[in-house]
Amino acid sequence: MNQPHYAFKHASKKNTFSFVSIGKRGQIKKVVQFRLIEDNVYNLGFGDYSEELKTLDDMVVTNNGDMEKVLATIIAIIEHFFTGNPDVHIFLTGSTPSRTRLYQIVINSHHDDLASHFEIYGLQQNQWRRFRKNINYESFLILKLL
Repeated sequence: MNQPHYAFKHASKKNTFSFVSIGKRGQIKKVVQFRLIEDNVYNLGFGDYSEELKTLDDMVVTNNGDMEKVLATIIAIIEHFFTGNPDVHIFLTGSTPSRTRLYQIVINSHHDDLASHFEIYGLQQNQWRRFRKNINYESFLILKLL
């Protein structure tokens, strides 16, 4: 995507990336983590970094006023992850139904651009289907276009 995004870095743990969101609530460290859940399928975890837990917190609501830039950064991280792992699948679902709905809205609004880089599938009634706009899905699967 050609949207402005935050600079990100590869954290010390394998398949973990971090960046800093800058907005009305200050500077907040964000983490994107890819965790292998089955052969060639990685779960994408995303949230604020919790100093207390020393891990990502995917339940916190930040409202830092920079959602578009944060989402563009996540997409840039996905593209970077695919560069080193072109044959994997990325599983994506929200930690809450409202977050899954947010992902749905983002995919809908940027679908044409995303579809030029990725194959996107949605899970509906226990079946994976090619993503179509304005259809509600329970989760998503992202593949790199070859």
